Amino acid sequence: MKIGVTGATGLLGRNLCSLLRAEGHEVIEYSSKNLDIREEICFPELDVVYHLAADPRVHLAKKAPCDCFKTNAFGTLNVLEAAHRVGVRKIIYASSVLVYKNLKNAKETEALEPSGPYGWSKLIGEHLVRQYSDLFGMDYAILRPTALYGPGMYKNSLFDLAKGFANNESIILFHSLDSEFDFIHAKDAACAFLLALGWKNVAVNVSAGEGTMLASLYDILRQICKISVPVEIRENSRQCCIADNSKLKSLGWRQEYSIERGVDEVLKYEQSKKRGEKWNQH
Repeated sequence: MKIGVTGATGLLGRNLCSLLRAEGHEVIEYSSKNLDIREEICFPELDVVYHLAADPRVHLAKKAPCDCFKTNAFGTLNVLEAAHRVGVRKIIYASSVLVYKNLKNAKETEALEPSGPYGWSKLIGEHLVRQYSDLFGMDYAILRPTALYGPGMYKNSLFDLAKGFANNESIILFHSLDSEFDFIHAKDAACAFLLALGWKNVAVNVSAGEGTMLASLYDILRQICKISVPVEIRENSRQCCIADNSKLKSLGWRQEYSIERGVDEVLKYEQSKKRGEKWNQH
């Protein structure tokens, strides 16, 4: 199939594009360098569009919600309209677990009521995807990832911890150490998005299905590196964000990366970057 991928140079996009090409698909990559989804856009003839592009800055969205909505909500509308004009048969949309009201063990059957503008921008995107499906018969799959991580990442608490240990420097965190997040490796998430080619009109959580405390991540890194690194907590608030993945598993997905294996990989990547070496995961 001929597949377009927005957000192709992001952490999820890079891994997904590799999997799609390995399966023999023709992939056209779009990033902010060759496509501004905030403006009217055009696609060539495509069979499927993966819409991964977004402004991922959750905290900044609270300070500048207009910018967030322009990219995540209005940008999704531009992608859908461009896809419709060229007869795309299916849209696969990267939403977020932050569309849920309950974030302690969120299930697909639960109420969708985000607590902030980022979640609302992604939920509006979901409604737009469904509307275009209703109006024009375009199939869809909506996937709601939790906390993505992996080599080449540049944000979230796991990255801050790994970078601190790799450089043996003080770590700044914006959540308390007893905060708990559902970290999922980008390769595992990409496998779910690949499987979504065979799904029709569903919304699915993409998660490890369990939380990991930041204190546990710190201990994993301390054991690997054999050192302790000072931690400064800027905002001592406890956060919890975990999503049930039973539906994802029922659709054939299996997790490959344990949190220990994934953290070790991110650490090795950051260490190789510090030494100026080219990353080789093998």
